Amino acid sequence: MDLEICTDNFETLQYAASRNFKRAELCSALDLGGLSPNSGLIQSCCSIPNIEVHVILRPRSGDFNYSLQEIEEMKIDLINAKKLGAKGVVFGILKENFEIDIPKNQILIELAQKENLQCTFHRAFDFCPSYPKSLREIIQLGFHRLLSSGQEKTALEGIECLKELLILAEGKIEIMAGSGVNASNARSLANTGLNALHFSARKPIKNQETFSMGLQYQMDKDKIDGIIKSL
Repeated sequence: MDLEICTDNFETLQYAASRNFKRAELCSALDLGGLSPNSGLIQSCCSIPNIEVHVILRPRSGDFNYSLQEIEEMKIDLINAKKLGAKGVVFGILKENFEIDIPKNQILIELAQKENLQCTFHRAFDFCPSYPKSLREIIQLGFHRLLSSGQEKTALEGIECLKELLILAEGKIEIMAGSGVNASNARSLANTGLNALHFSARKPIKNQETFSMGLQYQMDKDKIDGIIKSL
């Protein structure tokens, strides 16, 4: 069972590395579901030894139906992530009807293969109307990994779907559970045979001043340690 931390800061990634996490999904703007991080953060985090950094390619919040101009921006971010030391990228492109956009995903897959980067299809998958069909297409595209909550709000609620995805995958792709993973449910999710668990670990800083441009967070070490202990 691999553990993947989802984070937008150096300190949390560094702590996860010290606790033997396999990977980190690096992003910015976690309050918006995660957006593409800046170059400085990528380079700093890629300097941490013994953990793979996988960079999210998500140029904006909202849906996952991207224009060709946005695809070009994602291509630039992909190449930049490779230059800065990333081991993989995380993305997912859907049509307006929420089905997998095969041609647009293929553009990024082929570039990632050229750059020797692993590819994870993120939770855009959980919006797809037919998960067996969508899983087949993601496998055929060449993704290494699928992050999913089993098409429910949390992975625990979607655990039966996650079990089915494992069967349908036939070992051709890693299935990683994400959303709502914590110390109380990590063991139940792990017992399904899932390949990995994905979660963030942060909490808002108390007594923040009323004048601000958004909430500020700090690492939640207790959550990280609690999940490790539960496993």
